[in-house]
Amino acid sequence: MRRTAFLLVLVPAALAVGCGSTTAQSNAKATGSTHSVRDVERAFFQAGIPFQAEMLPQSNPYLRPEAATLADAVPLPKGDSKHVQALLVGLNRATLASEMAYVFDTKKSADEALRAKPLSTWLQSNHPVISVQKRNVIILAATGGDSGFAQRVRRAIAALR
Repeated sequence: MRRTAFLLVLVPAALAVGCGSTTAQSNAKATGSTHSVRDVERAFFQAGIPFQAEMLPQSNPYLRPEAATLADAVPLPKGDSKHVQALLVGLNRATLASEMAYVFDTKKSADEALRAKPLSTWLQSNHPVISVQKRNVIILAATGGDSGFAQRVRRAIAALR
């Protein structure tokens, strides 16, 4: 009996908390806020194509890549890599389909990166390439000829409203 009463109190409370957080997230997205690294990871994970590697320049100094390494990994003019919060990478070794997401600190930084180097030159492949900017995130995906993978990438991009 106590368990039933506890569940009757817990479920509405959990729903109320969940509804409040969803509303707060919707309001934040409506105001044009930026996507966090975790937002991007979540969208791709839920689409069925999780990232396998993450480079966080501001993380643990013992794990921090040298500036030259990050500058080589990010196709930007020297000095612009300091605005990159994370580089997320996923690769399907069987089909060689891959996805990358550059998460910038602001949309302005992402826009400046695209002015410095056109998005069409960031990733080239013999197969179709998906290249998109969603606010402060630049997403690149080489499909490797896998149409199912391309659909999952598009689903992840759509989830980043």
